[in-house]
Order: sequence, then C-alpha cells, then structure tokens
Amino acid sequence: ATFDNILIWSVNAKLPTMFNGQQPYECCPLAAVVILLCTSILVTGAKESARFNTAMTILNLAVLGFVVVAGWTTGSVRHNNLFTPSFFPEGLDGVARAAGLVFFSYLGFDMVSCLSEEVIDPERNMPIGIVGSLVASTFVYFTVSLTVVGMLPIKLLGDDIPVVNALLANACCTYEEQLEDIDNLDSDHQYQCLSYSSCEPPLGNNSSFTFSLLLVGSRVVSIGAIFGLTTATFACLMGQPRIFFSMAQDGLLFKIYGRINPKTGVPTAGTVLTGIMTAFVACFIDLESLANTISLGTLQVFSFVNAGVIVLRMTPPLTSIATEMEDNVDGDRGVNEKSYEEVKAEPNIFDEQSGLLISSGKRRSSRYSATDAKSTRRHSHMLPDDGGFVLVERASREFRSSYLSTVVNGDGSTAKSGSHIRLLEQNGNKPYWLTLVITILAVLSSMGFSRRWPIWIWITTLGFLFVSIIALSRLSKGSPPDTFSCPWVPAVPLLGILCNSFMMGSMPLSTWSAISAWLLVGVCFYFSYGIHNSALRKTTIMS
Repeated sequence: ATFDNILIWSVNAKLPTMFNGQQPYECCPLAAVVILLCTSILVTGAKESARFNTAMTILNLAVLGFVVVAGWTTGSVRHNNLFTPSFFPEGLDGVARAAGLVFFSYLGFDMVSCLSEEVIDPERNMPIGIVGSLVASTFVYFTVSLTVVGMLPIKLLGDDIPVVNALLANACCTYEEQLEDIDNLDSDHQYQCLSYSSCEPPLGNNSSFTFSLLLVGSRVVSIGAIFGLTTATFACLMGQPRIFFSMAQDGLLFKIYGRINPKTGVPTAGTVLTGIMTAFVACFIDLESLANTISLGTLQVFSFVNAGVIVLRMTPPLTSIATEMEDNVDGDRGVNEKSYEEVKAEPNIFDEQSGLLISSGKRRSSRYSATDAKSTRRHSHMLPDDGGFVLVERASREFRSSYLSTVVNGDGSTAKSGSHIRLLEQNGNKPYWLTLVITILAVLSSMGFSRRWPIWIWITTLGFLFVSIIALSRLSKGSPPDTFSCPWVPAVPLLGILCNSFMMGSMPLSTWSAISAWLLVGVCFYFSYGIHNSALRKTTIMS
C-alpha cells in the first residue's frame, strides 16, 4: 500500500491551493525525475549514452514481449473482444484521432538524423538504421496493440493504462465475469475486475500459475512502462541539444548551446539546459495537452520533410546551375570580358532583390558570364551545397528573369543550357507553391471530414486538392542523388503529406491554438534575435 501511494503521488502530486486559488494543481514529479536522470547520463558521453539506451530498449522489448506471450499463451485473447461492437468502435474518425495522439511515439526516429556527424558512413548506415527501426517498432506496436485489445472488452481497457488493465482483469475475472462487471458498474464508477484489493483467482479453468503470472505481470508492466517512456525521452533529449548546437553555431541561438565539452565531446551546457526546461514542462503541463501539442508538432515537421523532398527533387541546386553556366562559356570569353582575377579584385555588391553577391558594374546585368558564375560561387556562402532552401526562391527568380534568357559566350553566341538550368526554367517556383497549397488543402479536407462541414465545402476543397496534385505531378523532376533517395517522387511524399494532414485535421482546435502560439514565439525569436546574429548571413553580406 505504501509503494502504491508513493507511485500515485509521483505521477499525480497536488500543489497547495495557494498556487492556483481554491483548485489544487496537479503535477507529475516522476516525469521530471526521469528526464533529469536521462540528462545526467547524456552528459557523460556518446558511448555511455548509447549503452544506456541499448539497455533500456532491450528491457522495454522484454516487457512488451511478455505481454504478447502472456496474452496468447494463457488464452486471454478472444475473438469477441476484437469485433464487439466492431473493430473500429469509433469509426475512421476515431482511428485518425488516435493515430494523431500517439504520433509523438515516433519522435525518436527524426531525432536520430541529428547524430549523423557521430555515425560511421552515415550515408549508408543512417537510412538503414532509421527505416529498419521504424519498421521494427511499427511491427511491435501493431502486435502489442492487437494483443491488448483482444484480451479485454473495450470498456474495461480504459484510457490511461490499458496494458495493465488487460493483465489484471484476466488475472482476477473470467470473460463472463468481465461482461457482468461492465453491466453492474458500481456507484463509484470502478470495475471490480480492475481492483487489486478485491482480486482473487477466478472460478474457472485458470490455474494458480496463470493467476500469479498475470497478476505479477501487471505490476511488472506498470514499472516497465517507465522504462518504455525513458527510451523515447532519451532519444529526444539526445537529439534536441544537437539541433540547438547547430543553430548556435550559426548564431540563431545563444552561444552557450554551441559549447562542446572537450573531454566528452558533448554539448554539456545545451544538454543540461534542455533537460531542465523539458523537466519543468513535463512536470507542470497537463499530459493530454502536452501529448496533443507534441503530436501535432511532429506531424507538421514530417509534412515539411515530405514537402522538402518534392522541392529538392524538382528544384536544382544553385551550385549546379552556376557550374553549368561556367561550363557553357568557359574558354569562350570575349575581348571585352574581364578575367577572373580582375573580377575578384573588384568590390562586390550584395543585391538585396536577388539575394546574391555580384560584381560591381554587373548589378542586375542582362549578361551572366563565367566570371559572374565564379564570383557568385566563391563569394556567396549562402548558396546551398545540395539544394538547400536559404536563397532558392529569390535566386531562382533572378536567374529565370534576367540571366537564363541571355547566357552568352564570348563571341556573342547563345550558350546551351544544362539539365539543371532547363529544370529551373520549366518549374520555377511552382514546386514551392504547389506543395504549400496541397498541404493546406489536405488539412482543410481532413478538418471538413472530421468536423462534418457542409458537403459542398468539403467537395470543393477536395476538388482543388486533386487539381493541385495533378499539376504538381506534371512538373519535371531532376535526377535523384547518388546516395539514399526517396523512391517514386512525388507519389510517396504526397502520400506522406496526405496521411499526416488527415491526422492533423482530426486534432482538437485547442491543440491548434497551442501550436500556433508556440510557432508565433519561434518566429518572433527568429526575427528579433536569430536573423540579426546569423554568422552565415553576416559572412555573406561582408564577403
């Protein structure tokens, strides 16, 4: 009883009423303790953190494996539980809401990409690790969910601890007693089959061994759930300081996040600060609201990634454009054209409209020669190496409107455009706008479906969505990279956007309000601090 009371207090402690008027405020000290313990392990080093994470993962898989084995070997899984009243008791809308709520459990997969600098042969091993772990985790989640839902009627599973309830109810009651317990719910709205104090071996074919296995197993799973949450928490706490570290290196975030401990090779200060802030939020923010906000934020990030794949495949890298222009006119300079050394010695001007550094005397020129390409490639550090998005929009507009139509050789003849130049001429900024429109329309369509909008509004939204998808699919595509690449572009990214949008549209409006406020805070911080301290921006302007 003492242990149960301590456990209940650790997950549902009540602060004095003086902090919240007459209404006690509930918090979760256990969440803060777990996060601080994970943080203390992370600051010891990457190898130590990897060992701890491996141990927690093995323990978590052992607990989940026990649930599956116990459910099927004891005969607790029943066909009636799976299809009564139906396999989708809340309909497809309920499936979408549930999928959106638990989506935060997939946070660790995108965080793994932040550790690419610490991985041997990341171009090969990162995709294998991410995709492999994603497939394995999905299989485990599917197996455990099917087992738990089949072990107990849906009303007895509850919302908070369904795995524990499934084991406890089958230890204390037969299937007939479970159904009777549902019909005879007491005045306190508590099921007798879910009470440890009244639990006794059922009068059936269950042996004492089965009773002990399920009863003790329910307690073990209660403790094992903490370790299950620890693995997801650990992955996020490992990746988030690395994201802050990359941002701090450019000046987008405070410099303290960019400091590395020379002994451990870990951003200690950033890890500690991240752990403290995360512990505070986990302790004092309502779990349901926090889970909804994290799930919606994760869905948005994954949608951005899918949209980014489409944009990168349909928009050429600017460095490739500059290289092709240089190759087209290299060796054919006219007598009036200056040498590279002469251009390099001239002062450069930063064209704010195009976002590019160009040589003086050639600002907004209608001719783009090899010397301009070399100067741009040398001095504009903001040009991405492989299709980044920093200046693509402005640069592509400038290339398309001014330079591409008049690329000439030294003798006045028109140069032959390369594949990247042709791709830019054909697509322009259409991939950006179409992916944005498709994402917005997909979210609105999902909202209309889940909130029962008038049918004409929903059909109109779907019609515009279908037309936008057709228009995007007709755009030209560039060659995929030599390393790991997404297959069947744009079909696969579009399916990802549609699935994510379907789940996002089913999220509560309160969650949308919270995530909008959080995004507003981030945007304000960027324009008030980050953009003014960006080392990349300063270097580009001063080069």
